[in-house]
Amino acid sequence: MRPGRFELPDGRVKAVYDRMGGVTSLLYTAVPIVVFVVVNALTALLPAVCAAVGAVLIVAAVRILRGEPLQPVVFSVVAVGIAALLAYLTGSAKGYFTVNILTSGSLAVLGFGSILLGWPLIGVLWTLLNGRGTGWRANRFARRQYAYATGLLALVFGAQFVVWGYLYLTDRVGWLAAARLGMSLPLLLPAAVLVVLLVRRAERGAV
Repeated sequence: MRPGRFELPDGRVKAVYDRMGGVTSLLYTAVPIVVFVVVNALTALLPAVCAAVGAVLIVAAVRILRGEPLQPVVFSVVAVGIAALLAYLTGSAKGYFTVNILTSGSLAVLGFGSILLGWPLIGVLWTLLNGRGTGWRANRFARRQYAYATGLLALVFGAQFVVWGYLYLTDRVGWLAAARLGMSLPLLLPAAVLVVLLVRRAERGAV
Protein backbone atom coordinates (compact mmCIF):
# COMPACT_ATOMS: atom_id res chain seq x y z
CA MET A 1 0.00 0.00 0.00
CA ARG A 2 1.39 3.40 -0.94
CA PRO A 3 2.22 5.76 1.95
CA GLY A 4 -0.65 8.07 2.81
CA ARG A 5 -3.13 6.10 0.72
CA PHE A 6 -6.13 4.47 2.37
CA GLU A 7 -7.29 1.14 1.04
CA LEU A 8 -10.16 -0.99 2.22
CA PRO A 9 -8.92 -4.08 4.04
CA ASP A 10 -11.36 -6.35 2.23
CA GLY A 11 -14.72 -6.32 0.49
CA ARG A 12 -16.76 -6.10 3.70
CA VAL A 13 -16.69 -2.31 3.99
CA LYS A 14 -17.87 -1.94 0.41
CA ALA A 15 -20.54 -4.55 1.09
CA VAL A 16 -21.86 -2.48 3.99
CA TYR A 17 -21.96 0.61 1.77
CA ASP A 18 -23.79 -1.29 -0.96
CA ARG A 19 -26.29 -2.83 1.46
CA MET A 20 -27.17 0.56 2.93
CA GLY A 21 -27.63 1.94 -0.57
CA GLY A 22 -25.23 4.86 -0.29
CA VAL A 23 -26.35 8.18 -1.78
CA THR A 24 -29.13 6.57 -3.81
CA SER A 25 -30.80 5.17 -0.71
CA LEU A 26 -30.58 8.58 0.97
CA LEU A 27 -32.37 10.15 -1.98
CA TYR A 28 -35.06 7.47 -1.91
CA THR A 29 -35.59 8.07 1.81
CA ALA A 30 -35.71 11.83 1.37
CA VAL A 31 -38.49 11.89 -1.25
CA PRO A 32 -41.48 10.89 0.97
CA ILE A 33 -40.28 13.08 3.85
CA VAL A 34 -39.77 16.17 1.70
CA VAL A 35 -43.10 15.62 -0.06
CA PHE A 36 -44.88 15.23 3.29
CA VAL A 37 -43.43 18.42 4.80
CA VAL A 38 -43.94 20.55 1.68
CA VAL A 39 -47.52 19.41 1.02
CA ASN A 40 -48.40 19.83 4.71
CA ALA A 41 -47.03 23.39 4.66
CA LEU A 42 -48.93 24.29 1.49
CA THR A 43 -52.22 22.50 2.20
CA ALA A 44 -53.19 20.35 5.20
CA LEU A 45 -52.27 17.16 7.04
CA LEU A 46 -54.49 14.70 5.16
CA PRO A 47 -53.24 15.69 1.69
CA ALA A 48 -49.68 15.51 3.07
CA VAL A 49 -50.27 11.99 4.38
CA CYS A 50 -51.69 10.87 1.02
CA ALA A 51 -48.85 12.55 -0.86
CA ALA A 52 -46.19 10.83 1.27
CA VAL A 53 -47.76 7.42 0.72
CA GLY A 54 -48.06 8.10 -3.01
CA ALA A 55 -44.43 9.25 -3.14
CA VAL A 56 -43.09 6.10 -1.46
CA LEU A 57 -45.17 3.91 -3.79
CA ILE A 58 -43.64 5.70 -6.78
CA VAL A 59 -40.16 5.29 -5.28
CA ALA A 60 -40.89 1.60 -4.70
CA ALA A 61 -42.00 1.17 -8.31
CA VAL A 62 -38.81 2.84 -9.55
CA ARG A 63 -36.65 0.59 -7.38
CA ILE A 64 -38.46 -2.51 -8.64
CA LEU A 65 -38.07 -1.41 -12.26
CA ARG A 66 -34.37 -0.84 -11.64
CA GLY A 67 -34.08 -4.43 -10.44
CA GLU A 68 -33.06 -3.46 -6.91
CA PRO A 69 -33.62 -5.84 -3.96
CA LEU A 70 -37.26 -6.16 -2.93
CA GLN A 71 -36.67 -6.16 0.85
CA PRO A 72 -35.73 -2.45 1.14
CA VAL A 73 -38.72 -1.60 -1.07
CA VAL A 74 -41.14 -3.40 1.26
CA PHE A 75 -39.49 -1.87 4.32
CA SER A 76 -39.77 1.65 2.88
CA VAL A 77 -43.46 1.24 2.04
CA VAL A 78 -44.29 -0.20 5.47
CA ALA A 79 -42.23 2.44 7.33
CA VAL A 80 -43.80 5.37 5.48
CA GLY A 81 -47.25 3.81 5.81
CA ILE A 82 -46.91 3.54 9.60
CA ALA A 83 -45.45 7.06 9.87
CA ALA A 84 -48.26 8.53 7.78
CA LEU A 85 -50.90 6.65 9.79
CA LEU A 86 -49.51 7.97 13.08
CA ALA A 87 -49.48 11.52 11.72
CA TYR A 88 -53.11 11.14 10.71
CA LEU A 89 -54.20 9.53 13.99
CA THR A 90 -52.43 12.11 16.16
CA GLY A 91 -53.65 14.96 13.98
CA SER A 92 -50.14 16.44 13.94
CA ALA A 93 -47.46 16.48 11.26
CA LYS A 94 -44.78 15.71 13.84
CA GLY A 95 -46.48 12.37 14.46
CA TYR A 96 -44.90 11.26 11.17
CA PHE A 97 -41.55 11.04 12.96
CA THR A 98 -42.70 9.33 16.18
CA VAL A 99 -41.55 5.82 15.22
CA ASN A 100 -38.08 7.05 14.20
CA ILE A 101 -37.60 8.84 17.52
CA LEU A 102 -38.78 5.93 19.66
CA THR A 103 -36.73 3.43 17.65
CA SER A 104 -33.52 5.43 18.01
CA GLY A 105 -34.07 5.88 21.74
CA SER A 106 -34.73 2.17 22.24
CA LEU A 107 -31.65 1.14 20.26
CA ALA A 108 -29.46 3.57 22.22
CA VAL A 109 -30.67 2.16 25.55
CA LEU A 110 -30.29 -1.40 24.30
CA GLY A 111 -26.76 -0.74 23.06
CA PHE A 112 -25.47 0.99 26.18
CA GLY A 113 -27.29 -1.50 28.40
CA SER A 114 -25.67 -4.47 26.66
CA ILE A 115 -22.22 -2.95 27.26
CA LEU A 116 -22.92 -2.42 30.96
CA LEU A 117 -24.08 -6.03 31.25
CA GLY A 118 -20.88 -7.26 29.60
CA TRP A 119 -22.66 -8.56 26.51
CA PRO A 120 -21.98 -5.93 23.79
CA LEU A 121 -24.82 -6.26 21.31
CA ILE A 122 -22.63 -6.21 18.20
CA GLY A 123 -20.58 -9.11 19.57
CA VAL A 124 -23.69 -11.09 20.46
CA LEU A 125 -25.32 -10.57 17.06
CA TRP A 126 -22.17 -11.10 15.01
CA THR A 127 -21.11 -14.33 16.69
CA LEU A 128 -24.69 -15.59 16.74
CA LEU A 129 -25.03 -15.08 13.00
CA ASN A 130 -21.72 -16.86 12.43
CA GLY A 131 -22.44 -19.70 14.85
CA ARG A 132 -19.35 -19.02 16.94
CA GLY A 133 -20.89 -19.24 20.39
CA THR A 134 -19.95 -17.02 23.33
CA GLY A 135 -16.27 -17.88 23.67
CA TRP A 136 -15.32 -14.36 22.59
CA ARG A 137 -16.38 -13.03 26.01
CA ALA A 138 -13.33 -14.69 27.58
CA ASN A 139 -11.07 -12.64 25.29
CA ARG A 140 -10.69 -9.16 26.79
CA PHE A 141 -9.43 -7.60 23.54
CA ALA A 142 -12.28 -8.99 21.43
CA ARG A 143 -14.87 -8.02 24.03
CA ARG A 144 -13.50 -4.48 24.11
CA GLN A 145 -13.67 -4.11 20.31
CA TYR A 146 -17.26 -5.32 20.27
CA ALA A 147 -18.02 -2.86 23.07
CA TYR A 148 -16.48 -0.01 21.04
CA ALA A 149 -18.56 -0.99 18.01
CA THR A 150 -21.74 -1.23 20.05
CA GLY A 151 -21.04 2.04 21.83
CA LEU A 152 -20.42 3.84 18.54
CA LEU A 153 -23.81 2.86 17.15
CA ALA A 154 -25.49 3.58 20.49
CA LEU A 155 -24.01 7.09 20.42
CA VAL A 156 -25.40 7.69 16.94
CA PHE A 157 -28.86 6.48 17.95
CA GLY A 158 -28.66 8.46 21.20
CA ALA A 159 -27.78 11.65 19.31
CA GLN A 160 -30.71 11.05 16.96
CA PHE A 161 -33.08 10.57 19.89
CA VAL A 162 -31.94 13.74 21.68
CA VAL A 163 -32.01 16.03 18.63
CA TRP A 164 -35.15 14.61 17.05
CA GLY A 165 -36.89 14.48 20.43
CA TYR A 166 -36.10 18.13 21.14
CA LEU A 167 -37.39 19.25 17.75
CA TYR A 168 -40.48 17.07 18.21
CA LEU A 169 -41.30 18.56 21.60
CA THR A 170 -40.78 22.11 20.33
CA ASP A 171 -43.01 21.49 17.26
CA ARG A 172 -40.31 22.37 14.71
CA VAL A 173 -41.50 20.01 12.00
CA GLY A 174 -39.41 21.52 9.20
CA TRP A 175 -36.21 21.27 11.20
CA LEU A 176 -37.23 17.81 12.39
CA ALA A 177 -37.54 16.63 8.80
CA ALA A 178 -34.12 18.10 7.95
CA ALA A 179 -32.55 16.49 11.03
CA ARG A 180 -34.24 13.17 10.20
CA LEU A 181 -32.48 13.17 6.83
CA GLY A 182 -29.17 14.65 7.94
CA MET A 183 -28.74 12.33 10.94
CA SER A 184 -29.78 9.06 9.30
CA LEU A 185 -27.59 7.58 6.56
CA PRO A 186 -25.01 10.43 6.66
CA LEU A 187 -24.25 9.33 10.26
CA LEU A 188 -25.05 5.63 10.08
CA LEU A 189 -23.02 4.92 6.96
CA PRO A 190 -19.58 5.98 8.31
CA ALA A 191 -20.49 4.48 11.69
CA ALA A 192 -21.30 1.15 10.03
CA VAL A 193 -17.94 1.18 8.24
CA LEU A 194 -16.13 1.75 11.54
CA VAL A 195 -18.17 -1.05 13.13
CA VAL A 196 -17.00 -3.43 10.38
CA LEU A 197 -13.38 -2.48 11.04
CA LEU A 198 -13.80 -2.97 14.79
CA VAL A 199 -15.42 -6.36 14.23
CA ARG A 200 -12.46 -7.40 12.07
CA ARG A 201 -10.08 -6.34 14.88
CA ALA A 202 -12.13 -8.39 17.34
CA GLU A 203 -11.98 -11.42 15.04
CA ARG A 204 -8.21 -11.18 14.69
CA GLY A 205 -7.80 -10.77 18.44
CA ALA A 206 -10.05 -13.70 19.21
CA VAL A 207 -7.99 -16.12 17.13
